[in-house]
Amino acid sequence: MMATSVAIAIVLWFVISIAIYPTTPRTLHHVPLKVEIAGTSAEENGLSVIDYDVQDVTVQIEGNRSKVGNIDANNLTATAVVENVTSAGTKKLSITVSGNENEQFNVKSISPSTVNVTFDKIETYTFEIKASAPNLTFADGCVLDEENFACTGPQQQLNQVAYCVAETQQKEQLSASKILTTDTLLFYNEAGTQVDSTDFTYDVAAFSLEVPVLYQKTMDITYQITNAPANF
Repeated sequence: MMATSVAIAIVLWFVISIAIYPTTPRTLHHVPLKVEIAGTSAEENGLSVIDYDVQDVTVQIEGNRSKVGNIDANNLTATAVVENVTSAGTKKLSITVSGNENEQFNVKSISPSTVNVTFDKIETYTFEIKASAPNLTFADGCVLDEENFACTGPQQQLNQVAYCVAETQQKEQLSASKILTTDTLLFYNEAGTQVDSTDFTYDVAAFSLEVPVLYQKTMDITYQITNAPANF
């Protein structure tokens, strides 16, 4: 009797829930956010997405009790609404949420409801690469031949950069010419300030830094006078 009563109660509760409350809310966390610009004004103006400050959202949905209960964060996608973006800069865009399949539901709330997206044009530039080896020292009688101090290697860079520097942090005292290698590439603006290259993409290569050493010596000077008169 007790078991039958519990079973009947569960069935009645289910029937009443469906009849009186056919829809139910559900809150899902960590719904991934996408920022896509294909077919938008941003793409038409040659812009690309550089960065955005929201990676996922929390969404409250409402729908048929039997269907909403089977939906999880993997079934949903949050998308930034890219409209009327025609110039570079950081834009505040609204966010929508949709189902990946044929899920039927209403979106009650999205948190956060907006995302800051940075747009810019992606350009490719080629720069002459300068060489830098600040930790090298030279033995007595040796100096750097600055005219021939050079490096070689391929590179493609981005935006704002006046010149590039292939730099080695190797510490060594040189007494003869030597070729050093490095894969460290630094970027500087016209004022000589290093530029943040976090968002830059370029060919990774090993650069060869040829460090030519010249030899110098200090010598005493003597003189001789020719054809001097007597008793000079």
